[in-house]
This record gives sequence, C-alpha cells and structure tokens, in this order.
Amino acid sequence: MLPGAAQTRATILVLMALGSSGAFAAPRYFPSGALGDDSAFIENWYSGQLAALKEQPLCCGVEDPQTIVRFTWLRSFHHPVAIRLFRSGDGRWMLTTKVASGAGGYRPGHLTTNMTRELKASDAEQILSLVAPATDYWKLSAVEVNQPSPDGLITVQVDGARWIRGLGGKRLSCGGSLVA
Repeated sequence: MLPGAAQTRATILVLMALGSSGAFAAPRYFPSGALGDDSAFIENWYSGQLAALKEQPLCCGVEDPQTIVRFTWLRSFHHPVAIRLFRSGDGRWMLTTKVASGAGGYRPGHLTTNMTRELKASDAEQILSLVAPATDYWKLSAVEVNQPSPDGLITVQVDGARWIRGLGGKRLSCGGSLVA
C-alpha cells in the first residue's frame, strides 16, 4: 500500500488515464456536425435530455437492433418526453413513454415516468408505415411557414420547443432537419 500522498497521486493518474481513454466519456447521440452551426451546444443540450430520459443513442457505434422509432419532445418550459416504438426480443411490439422532471429548454431533471405497453402488430405496422424513410415525415420542418396575410404581414409563432426523431438507428432527424 502506498503512503497517503503517493496513493492520492496514483489514484489521480489512473483517473486521468481512464478519462483520456474515453472510459468515462458520455455516449455520442449524434454524428459530428450533424446538428448545424451550434452543433456542440445543441448536441450537449439534446444529449443531456436523452441521458436524463435514460435513452440509448441510435447512432455513433451504439446500435440497438430492437429500437425502431423514437420521438423526443423537448418542450421549453415543460417536462421532456421520449416515446419509443420497438420490437421486443420475443417479437412483440412495445411502446415506451418516458418523462423527466425538468424542462426541455433547461435542465432535464430525472426520469419520473417510464411506462411500457404492448401494441397490436397492426397498430405498430400502421405507425411504421407513417414514418418509413420514403414518407414525408422526414421532410417535416421545425419552422412553420405561414402564408402572408392580405396586408403582407407574416406571423410566425415559435415557442422554442424542439423534437428529435430517430428511426432504427440509421437515420436521425433533429429539429426538423434530417441527419444521415
């Protein structure tokens, strides 16, 4: 056993080595640069919310073959929500809803709701048909485009809420923009 100061230095060196090796690195939820100009800030924000919801990444080397569809709703002033449709190991379709205690635009808080229920196969197939890669679901914009009124004014209402859409770990959509 090392004396006090030497043991402390050895512990610090081991922790530094582990930290630099990526042993304590947070999981990557998004491919590098996939979230636009402020990608580091947004990636940290979204990743923190997903981690608080105890959701696994759908990309970046972490593949969960059972996860099929995930919709994450980061409401600015209300609790963040994640809804995931997946096929369980025994082939049943399941729907999980998670809610955290914080606010989607601020600190995420901790997981307060984690409910999973079985879906009929026909319901799951209907959802999958609506969000398949070839559908317009992946073309939805995060910004509502309103037509000008007769006087030429355009009113756009934005509350700051964000959504993150994921499909089978192969395609991600963040804030309305498809991320490959």
